[in-house]
Amino acid sequence: MSKSKVLVYLVRRDLRVADNPILHHLTTSSDHGYTHLLPIYIFDPRQIEISGFLKHGEASPYPEARSAVGGYWRTGPHRVKFIAQSVWDLKQSLEQLNSGLLLRFGHPVDVVKQVIQAL
Repeated sequence: MSKSKVLVYLVRRDLRVADNPILHHLTTSSDHGYTHLLPIYIFDPRQIEISGFLKHGEASPYPEARSAVGGYWRTGPHRVKFIAQSVWDLKQSLEQLNSGLLLRFGHPVDVVKQVIQAL
């Protein structure tokens, strides 16, 4: 039995399969040497306020995503909506290619460590 080789691919700003040459190659060819592809998108609480994703009455483990100088939200509501729609479209595109997209909230380093430990 051959050993599994999992490629954990952290998606950041390139949220379309067609515009992402690495992701496009990995999902459309089989000669890359990996047995599994695990794309991950992480909503970073330092950039996007995640309190809306918590259960009612639950406190966020992260500080608010506001700038230190003016107290402005780091990402406005229109940008957050655009990012959420783009991530959802990417998820659907990957599902059409028989893949998926793991969605997580947290600091990217911590999330990637947790995912790798779970593999």
